[in-house]
Amino acid sequence: LSLIIIYSHNRLQFFEFESVSVRCEGVSGSSTQTVWKKLKTSCFSEACNSSAPSCTVNPAFERDSGEYWCGTGEGGQRGAVNISVTAGLVILDIPATPAAEGSNLTLRCIDKTSELVHITDFYKDGVYHKIGYKSHMTLQNISKSDEGRYKCSISGKGESPESWLAVVKPQTGDWKVLMHVLLSVRPDRLQFFEYSSVSVRCGGVGGSNAWRVWRKLNTAGSPEACDTSAPSCTINPATEKHSGEYWCVTGEGGRSGAVNISVTAGLVILDIPARPVAEGSDLTLRCIDKTSELDHITDFYKDGVYLKIGYKNHLTLQKISRSDEGRYRCSISGKGESPDSRLAVVQPGDGIPLMLPLVFLAVPLLLLLVGLILFRKCKGTSLMGRHYSRENQRFIK
Repeated sequence: LSLIIIYSHNRLQFFEFESVSVRCEGVSGSSTQTVWKKLKTSCFSEACNSSAPSCTVNPAFERDSGEYWCGTGEGGQRGAVNISVTAGLVILDIPATPAAEGSNLTLRCIDKTSELVHITDFYKDGVYHKIGYKSHMTLQNISKSDEGRYKCSISGKGESPESWLAVVKPQTGDWKVLMHVLLSVRPDRLQFFEYSSVSVRCGGVGGSNAWRVWRKLNTAGSPEACDTSAPSCTINPATEKHSGEYWCVTGEGGRSGAVNISVTAGLVILDIPARPVAEGSDLTLRCIDKTSELDHITDFYKDGVYLKIGYKNHLTLQKISRSDEGRYRCSISGKGESPDSRLAVVQPGDGIPLMLPLVFLAVPLLLLLVGLILFRKCKGTSLMGRHYSRENQRFIK
């Protein structure tokens, strides 16, 4: 479960010399996610940054155009977007994240040389679609029929590249994956000492421009918006009264999963991730003493029952399974104990069938097929190119 997020701007098109930042958002405890790319000028894939789950291209040039996705050491591909960098004067502001069915989405045609509005022509799948009198076009009550490749043109300025608009239906498998990665907490943990900084952010879905962080504090009777003007909420300094449940909501009725954040005035917290943990992975839980960095003999508890002793402040859960889900806390003699927080476990690649037997039985055929595909792509075969681009531009679970 992971999603590639373009942090610099949630769009697929950029002018040359702009900065483009891409990051993989996924589950805790999974193999390291890194951003991979296959540039339009290359027949081969390569890691954009082999040492981190993010990649910043600054400045970006036309040669940086291509497909970007999240990959793991096991070769898994979890999401893909096609980024276009142009030396021209016109780009289309089209979202990198899928648009939610039933929402409204405004596509803007941007002129690099002027902020004035222009009469703009919009095209879908190569066919004239609509005129925009103020440089933009609004798609209302989006449906699957709105999926397609869009571009725009401004007389005397030129036309933008073409990019794919993906649409997902709320409550389907695709939407549930988005819900997993939508809410992020920085740092990625559920427990904090008083007076530290806590940031909660809604990643956002194209077409859902009103995502906001909501919360129900342990000391409050009813839910409230954490920040009504932005899709993020930073609490600095945090105090015990900020403990409670946090989630993302939108005006279209969407809601993400929730996390329970604990802020304590005590001396001990448990470093337990806010994100779900992947089945089969290893996870180390650390008991943190506010007053000392020395190692302590630490007791760990699960669901209120003594679990294990840790001689160096930590406990490693190996090959995590669903049975490891539960509420954890730790205690250090003479210091006190941490709050308890829930560890969530998810199955990686949920919803994607594994076909390893078929792969091993058909290795020669697959190698031949891959060779033919690479050859045709490098030769620029139009039919294969269009199919490949569309399939990889859509959201992948």
